[in-house]
Amino acid sequence: MSKPRRRRPSRLGFGVIEALESRRPLAADAAASLAAPESMPVAMWIERDNGDASFYQHVVSYATSQQPLAANKLLLRLADPASPDPSISSNFQLSASSGLIAALIQLGQKGYTGQVSLIPDFTSNGHVWDWTPSGVTFTAEWQKAYYWADQANAILAGQATHVRIGEVTIEAQASGIPADEDTLHAIRAYQQGLWPALDASAGFVASGLAHAYTNLAQMAGWTIGASAADRLLDAAYCESYNMTETFGNTTYVDAYAAGAAVVNPSPTAPDTIYTLSRNAADPAAAIVGMPTVDAAGSTFGYFVGKHTSAGSGMPTDLSRTYLIFSAEKSSAGNGLIDAFGTWDAPVGAPGGGVDDFMRVADAFTDPSASSSFMSFWGATEAPNICVFQFEFLPATWTVGLPGSADTAAPSTLDDFHFTLWDYRECSTDATSLAKYHSWLLTYLAAHPPGKLILYVTDPATAQNSFYDPNAAATFAADGTPTNFVGFLKRAAALATQVPLEILIDRSSFPRPTTGPVPTPAPQGWAPLVDEGSDPIALPDDWANLPYAFSWLSTLVANSDVPAGTISGLTIDPELDNKATGLTGDYAYENVACWIDRAKRLSTKTAGLDLGMALEVDSSYFAKVNTMTFPVVGTPTNGMPAFIGSWIDGFLDKTDPNAVFPRWRQPGDMGPILSMAYMETYVGGAPDAFSYFRWMNTLSGSTAVPQTATEAAADLQRSLLDRPYAAGTGTITFDPSLMTITGTGTNFNQLVQYDSISATAAPGAVWKVQNDKPANPTLTVTGSTTLVSTPSNWEFTELPMNWQAPAVPAGVENRICFVFSAEHDVAGGLPFF
Repeated sequence: MSKPRRRRPSRLGFGVIEALESRRPLAADAAASLAAPESMPVAMWIERDNGDASFYQHVVSYATSQQPLAANKLLLRLADPASPDPSISSNFQLSASSGLIAALIQLGQKGYTGQVSLIPDFTSNGHVWDWTPSGVTFTAEWQKAYYWADQANAILAGQATHVRIGEVTIEAQASGIPADEDTLHAIRAYQQGLWPALDASAGFVASGLAHAYTNLAQMAGWTIGASAADRLLDAAYCESYNMTETFGNTTYVDAYAAGAAVVNPSPTAPDTIYTLSRNAADPAAAIVGMPTVDAAGSTFGYFVGKHTSAGSGMPTDLSRTYLIFSAEKSSAGNGLIDAFGTWDAPVGAPGGGVDDFMRVADAFTDPSASSSFMSFWGATEAPNICVFQFEFLPATWTVGLPGSADTAAPSTLDDFHFTLWDYRECSTDATSLAKYHSWLLTYLAAHPPGKLILYVTDPATAQNSFYDPNAAATFAADGTPTNFVGFLKRAAALATQVPLEILIDRSSFPRPTTGPVPTPAPQGWAPLVDEGSDPIALPDDWANLPYAFSWLSTLVANSDVPAGTISGLTIDPELDNKATGLTGDYAYENVACWIDRAKRLSTKTAGLDLGMALEVDSSYFAKVNTMTFPVVGTPTNGMPAFIGSWIDGFLDKTDPNAVFPRWRQPGDMGPILSMAYMETYVGGAPDAFSYFRWMNTLSGSTAVPQTATEAAADLQRSLLDRPYAAGTGTITFDPSLMTITGTGTNFNQLVQYDSISATAAPGAVWKVQNDKPANPTLTVTGSTTLVSTPSNWEFTELPMNWQAPAVPAGVENRICFVFSAEHDVAGGLPFF
């Protein structure tokens, strides 16, 4: 069971920075040298169609920032708008607020001037989408992609953005759609029905086709023609990776796919032409080779030249042809194959890097390059370059791309795509609330965060109608909202819609001082949840949770609140210090499970995410509650074989093998918490039980901010249970008694199981065993290294170790570290 929660700062408002994937900053020499190569415009092929909410923001940041590989064309995935997977379907609705269209709007806002193509995600097994828009008949599945693009462009036109979808590119092999002239003629006929004059019609969406490099000559030939009426294809994408060719008795492969059954591969895995060439004296020359030299079997010269030699039908104009190079890196644990993703070296350094990749690309496109394919092809117009697998771009090839383990940190807060946690208890009169929420709209429009978590309170507590969940949206003469429903309606209409989570704590909908508990729902509200004979006990501080959930259910069902505007409910489960009934982790678990069950009782609330604010040392509670069901069998990464001791009582008591909570249906595998928000701060410095020393040092009784580098290092040490905070006075250690004795020490500011180290004993660490540590002596476990001479010492403020057990794979995106932006002048405690 967790310890009682400590005092937090006064609620003046603070920010939450989303816990993105880990970032590895570039070495100083690598970062400085990135400016060396001239930026090469490329088409960037981007595969993902679902996943974390910040994915499109990463794409926008990449395309609108200075990069060694500047993206002048984005190929973005288009998946089934009616997919049963909501993480997919939500991105592809014909709405300005859906993931894909919202990203295109933001691209325009940030000045992107390139092109956009869509890659419809059709599988080879029938490639059928569930999406069937009313009143429209399709005779081929690929027609849906062109129709969707046309409708999306109409929405974009109404959003005052210059960005449009200019192309639909079909993957021939992945989709099973034939790459033949009959298919291309059929596409042209369908296009002409939407745009009678084809590319002479406004809004024309061109046709692209992706196919293997062995079809390069044929594909390039289809692109010849002055207009769409004269040619069959507007863009030909030739996959120049995962190549397999036979010469003599040897089978050569350019990228050895994991698990691929290739007969007598040479070079053998993991020695591909990429891993072998990256450390060559001239990696680019080693990988390109000569197109006329058969003996150079494991080079692009052999692979590509074999199919594009004289007589292959290669046209001289390759301006509508794209050569796709993969950035995957299977041997590094990512992707499917080993390709250019293994080239991760600073510019000009030993080993392949972005500059070497550019030289490879130049060999295909630059007439002056010594090994250029231009002369070999007799081409007068060069092909374009396309990079496949945006997400696997090597670290040294990118600048400031958020959210990737291979990239440096972003340069602006907007690019960081932070989550804004708005926890304010301002005046409860309607005028003040309306004024505040109007200001908040202007902020969201100018600096859209990745998510907004917004504090609300009971309309009965506010003593006004601002939070009335049944109200119609109301607005002042200037168009600013005058109630909460109006705020939500305006928020949903922003060009870049921000996911919004409702935040409540125990004081938002407080336990009534008189009358029944829970408070009856007012007339017109959704009825209180009927738990029948199987209720989930709630902590006394949360006895009014059914009433609060009734308010939320009513609000979500309000016809003036656009569907999807409210994405979730976040709970700050903190209990009063004198709380009665359930306490600690059991109290938190019951609150979370009560909501997990209640939200499933209505289709209006079933899709809501559930978040919970936890203190940063509640790592085990966060890990088990963000794991998916069923968690059975052999424990993974040290986690238990079931969800955790707090939830044991919620499994079906009649079934000893139950692996789902009793209110869940089999297959309902989502975690209890969609997000665990871990608070990295506790106020009151320099009080005994504050958590602030990772970002401050003490000068007497004054907290002095550390540098960003120092704070980052100490936070890391704190999360790993390594001492970092300077203790006052000195200590000695007697291994025969396992006691630490202090002189002038502040042991009263420690807690049980804190870690301690001594300057005089490098590497030695002790764990405090006292229930209530106090001067001058501590009982400890750990090292037996004698410290007889008084020594300076360090300690951890909170006992925790985020490595034990490790965060299970897939859970990391559900854990968010929260940093406070408060500055308590009166209390002298500066946060960020």
